[in-house]
Amino acid sequence: MLLKGLFCSKEEYDAIKELYLLPGVKSTRARLYYDSGFRNLNKIATAQPEQIIQKTSELIVRNGLNLKVPLLKEVKTHIAVAKAFTEYSVKE
Repeated sequence: MLLKGLFCSKEEYDAIKELYLLPGVKSTRARLYYDSGFRNLNKIATAQPEQIIQKTSELIVRNGLNLKVPLLKEVKTHIAVAKAFTEYSVKE
């Protein structure tokens, strides 16, 4: 599959696509969350804000990425929305 100019597996594509449900999340932030181990809404919903900030910060530093660490307010919003999606999703 093609994702923003990069080829990836269907599993990776589907996971990143799910992260797009979070407000303001585009390819860069979705990839940052995915590569930091937050690969689906459930992982984000069950994480603490500080944990997400720490892991994304570590990834940015370790890989020398020219990215900003998510703000606490942004992360709290993403967690709240992820919880809403996971708690109230309709099971088929």
